[in-house]
Amino acid sequence: MSENFNKKNAINLLKDFIHDYLNDDIEKLKDFSFWGIAGNSKYDGTSSGIDDKNFDGDRTNIIYAIDFLLYGNGRLSEDFLIPNYPYRTTLYCNYTGETINTFNTLFGKEIKKRNEVAKIFPQDIWEKIIDAKQKNNPFAKDFFHIYQRLGNFMLLPSKTKSRKSINSYRGFFNEHWKDYFDIFLDNLKLKSDDFLNQLVDKNKFFFKEKSFDDFLNVFYLQGKDFSYKNFKLGKEHFAHWELTKENSREYVNFANAYIEKASELIEARSKILVNELVERFSELNN
Repeated sequence: MSENFNKKNAINLLKDFIHDYLNDDIEKLKDFSFWGIAGNSKYDGTSSGIDDKNFDGDRTNIIYAIDFLLYGNGRLSEDFLIPNYPYRTTLYCNYTGETINTFNTLFGKEIKKRNEVAKIFPQDIWEKIIDAKQKNNPFAKDFFHIYQRLGNFMLLPSKTKSRKSINSYRGFFNEHWKDYFDIFLDNLKLKSDDFLNQLVDKNKFFFKEKSFDDFLNVFYLQGKDFSYKNFKLGKEHFAHWELTKENSREYVNFANAYIEKASELIEARSKILVNELVERFSELNN
């Protein structure tokens, strides 16, 4: 399939989405939570609805269309292959979706566990994390919705070693990182983790001749007013399975600081990505 064919498909899907969900105003994409398309087979493709634990916003059909437009044309590599562009299966792909700032690590994925975590938070603070009244509002401003915005999605190389990818190693196979992006970035920058270094080499990713700033720039992780270089959460990083009566106060304080910093970065990066789409693809404004 040709580059032009894939571009046309991605543009058409995004234009349909802008019409169906954004009232033909692409600027609204900056504040749209992709929970809003959960269960829609045309735009989702990962789940049956918002309560489906399999929903994965960074790997939905519409996000991969946007990824193709943002990262194609040699921005990442000349042999750039992601799901749907051109093959649906991930078997032949070399990049797949990644969520930058985690939600489930801190607040739990299972409803039972999430309800236990919620008990330690004052109600007004918990509503900043999950506002049940706003569940079906894709423009809601609680962190549950914010973390599924465009600015929280990127791509990572998907080739594996010992059945682990960079994505899964960061998220599931390294208990010390707990899926936190600041820890991952530090290890990527310092090349301080042997297994991550092996994955980087296997994927021919983050070449030695490129700087850490090059990495941040190519993935839109810094701009005029923000940079993930400044995203520091301190030494202690909490996970829901570590919650105890003894550390509950520290847990709440960490959660507050985390959602505030992460939300600011997601908002700033969403603006950059939408501006990039508008600037590069005039078709989206017609």
